Amino acid sequence: MTHVATRSVDYARSQVGVTERGSNNYGPQVKEYLAAVGIPEGNPWCLALVAWVMRESGVKDWPMTGDTWALEDWARAKGLIRTQPSVGDVFLLMGVNDRPVHTGFVTAVYVDSISSIEGNTGGPSDTDGDGVYAKTRPIGAC
Repeated sequence: MTHVATRSVDYARSQVGVTERGSNNYGPQVKEYLAAVGIPEGNPWCLALVAWVMRESGVKDWPMTGDTWALEDWARAKGLIRTQPSVGDVFLLMGVNDRPVHTGFVTAVYVDSISSIEGNTGGPSDTDGDGVYAKTRPIGAC
């Protein structure tokens, strides 16, 4: 794992336990994540967390967006899309229309699954939860 990937995963891990406060997609830390990409509170924030972590990790060439489709387009244009993840990668969780609906950091890779750190997850919905959590996802969905 590169130094930047290590820093990014460390920053992401430091956010585990952050939860929304007051209402869905609101709270002091959620507001900070969303502000990093120029989006107001009340909006989905999984990618805003990723962008905030990348900024805090010193990554200069990262799209400061909260739009997972824009991230996918940027990553494809840069030749960064892969089917086999590595620790430190940012994954895209694909939806039914083969477009990404969620994202987070890969923290471990197994035969058929990954461990991850993700924002705006947990609870009844994996893609619109209440906080930053460590999760496990099937590789085939990412």
